Amino acid sequence: MPDKRYIDFTAGTPEPTHIFLISHPVTGLLKSITLQDFVDAIGSGIAAPTWQQTLKTEGVQSYFTQNNLIQQAGYSLNFQGTLGIGYANLGLQNFGTGSAISVLTAGPSVASVVIGNSTSGQGINVTSQGGYAIVGVSTDATNLNTVINVIRVQRSAGVSAGANGIGAGIEFYVRTSSTSTMTNEIISKWTDATTATRTSELSFTGYLNGTPSTKFKIKGSGVINIATDPGNHVDNAAAVTAGLSTGDIYRNGDILMIVH
Repeated sequence: MPDKRYIDFTAGTPEPTHIFLISHPVTGLLKSITLQDFVDAIGSGIAAPTWQQTLKTEGVQSYFTQNNLIQQAGYSLNFQGTLGIGYANLGLQNFGTGSAISVLTAGPSVASVVIGNSTSGQGINVTSQGGYAIVGVSTDATNLNTVINVIRVQRSAGVSAGANGIGAGIEFYVRTSSTSTMTNEIISKWTDATTATRTSELSFTGYLNGTPSTKFKIKGSGVINIATDPGNHVDNAAAVTAGLSTGDIYRNGDILMIVH
């Protein structure tokens, strides 16, 4: 005889469409039943809903023992709550060779598989202890002689108009002798943010003796700007003596030279 315990997920007086979950006392599985199910089962002899796989409890953890599917237009599985710093509402761990989470969208081309929103922190934080933290793959097999953008970095200002200088960047952080800090940064911005005359600039930032600076820029006009003076040397030997290596650029007056 199934356990009579149930959870009514709706408030107020039960209606025919209200859903009850009844747990099996031995297997711990759930049966999803509406009041209409009871009426149908009793009045016309239709079989009651089958038991559905649910979470099994072992110690302080619960786990699934079968595949579970939420398949109904307009319905989703949401995790909500307020937890302490360093905790997540939904945690996923994988100790095998497969994926900890696999998400597929069969919607239109504008549909997103994963969306991470944050009002002040990080929308999505991904960590790997050995392999790639993030891998972007395009499986388009129809356009084999074209380039497909696999990653897009976007800066939005909501409904506000962007001004000259608005941009987006990618930061690279690497562990030093004492902490993890930025090593380089790639910045893409508008030097002219007016849509009709929009002009971009791509710049690269690096560190020298603990101080960051822009190393060079690629302007919208195609001009390359070396933001840091490479040094003025009378000839190749003087450049090598000054510490430059093969392939380094230096100046001889107004003429750019390459160490060889």
